[in-house]
Amino acid sequence: MELGRNPEILEKAKKEVDDVIGMKQEISNDDLGKLIYLSQVLKETLRIYPTAPGTSRDIKEDMMIDSVHIPGGVSCAFSSYTAGRMEKFFKDPLKFDPDRFHPGAPKPYYCYFPFALGPRSYLGLNFAQMEAKVVMTKLLQRFDFSLVPGQSFDIQDTGTLRPKSGVICTIKHRKYKN
Repeated sequence: MELGRNPEILEKAKKEVDDVIGMKQEISNDDLGKLIYLSQVLKETLRIYPTAPGTSRDIKEDMMIDSVHIPGGVSCAFSSYTAGRMEKFFKDPLKFDPDRFHPGAPKPYYCYFPFALGPRSYLGLNFAQMEAKVVMTKLLQRFDFSLVPGQSFDIQDTGTLRPKSGVICTIKHRKYKN
């Protein structure tokens, strides 16, 4: 959806795939490691649209966070959806900007957690990221797509986030350019 809404970002991601993968059928782990910009695109997508909109933790003992007393024995809910859209943490938070996650950019500190954090973070995190990269690489390698105009892109929360009305695209086989 965001690649369709941001054609310059789509072109940059396609160029990286062309430069790193070309038309190879198989993608190696080394290849995936070279897809830096595509990683940034995926991280930015999860910042704005985390699959799971939040997580919770049980607070075992009293603690203070920014002068706020949190009593032990309570559960706290943390919204990755809300944190990823806060100006306090991300400049112009509703703008889709993969450069936020450039290797040289300052890293967000405890405000970016699409897979949760700590010992109860998502166990399949590395596999999920690798899988997303492979799927996106294959799509960008083989197809041109554009969004059908007039879509709302409203988000629906059904335990996981998804576009309420789907995302409708036109898809064509890509003519690969060396």
